[in-house]
Amino acid sequence: MPLNVNAGGSWRTASKVYAKVADAWVNAKELWAYMSGGWRSAWKNEIRYVNTANRTGASVHELMGSPTQPNTYIFENQATISAGVGSYALRTGVFPAGSTLVIINKGVIQGKGGSGGAFNVAGGAGGNALYIDYPCTIDNGLGYIYGGGGGGGGVNSVNGGYYLRTAGGGGAGATGGDVSTTSTNATTLSGSNLVQAGVGSSSAGGSGGVINWTIAATIYLRQYGGAGGAPGSAGVAGTYAITGVSYSSSVTASGAAGSAISRNGYTVTITAGNDTTHIKGAVI
Repeated sequence: MPLNVNAGGSWRTASKVYAKVADAWVNAKELWAYMSGGWRSAWKNEIRYVNTANRTGASVHELMGSPTQPNTYIFENQATISAGVGSYALRTGVFPAGSTLVIINKGVIQGKGGSGGAFNVAGGAGGNALYIDYPCTIDNGLGYIYGGGGGGGGVNSVNGGYYLRTAGGGGAGATGGDVSTTSTNATTLSGSNLVQAGVGSSSAGGSGGVINWTIAATIYLRQYGGAGGAPGSAGVAGTYAITGVSYSSSVTASGAAGSAISRNGYTVTITAGNDTTHIKGAVI
């Protein structure tokens, strides 16, 4: 609730209130009023920003005007904040020393999904959702904070000049992980034996690519790219099975999960929504 004062014949919103305590003027944090037989909070010295727009790679400090004076800052998110090419969806930024920062999340803060692996490229790591640069308190009771899923691992099989390459799926995220390469084969295989890997969505990792070359019950080559990880989960490694044919096969590593909250050594207090439904991924 704003506090209005009459200054020079017009009403203005007060940004700060001072009280004299022990012969010194100090910045008041809260004013109380006696109403209907009880004391109630009438004003708090705080700055609040309510975000209602979907954003990508945002900074709380910048959205709040890059303040330079200590105060109580409250950031309320009511939209989806996703990650672009960077390593985080939302970061706090550095507030002036002595400030109090409160984040109230009523929307979605989600890291980017990792790219699916290829025959010589490991699955990409998922991105962080919330990156901490300043100590804060988080109320996540009505929101979701999800790290990005890691990309699935790829598979490669070679026999002389012939090869079969299966890509891993993209990890879940906002945005979802892409596929590093298409699954390909240089042998004479039916097209129905080749299935491409899928990109990740905000809720699930993409499926891995599939090559299923079956000549007879005991002569076959089957390889499966790993699926991309779910929100806040690592990608899955690729697998293969070979019988009766002389192919040399190898797998590339899947991608690690992105963290839900990357604290970087700062104190983070989560007052609500600290469970596996509202937070997916590590708080590290």
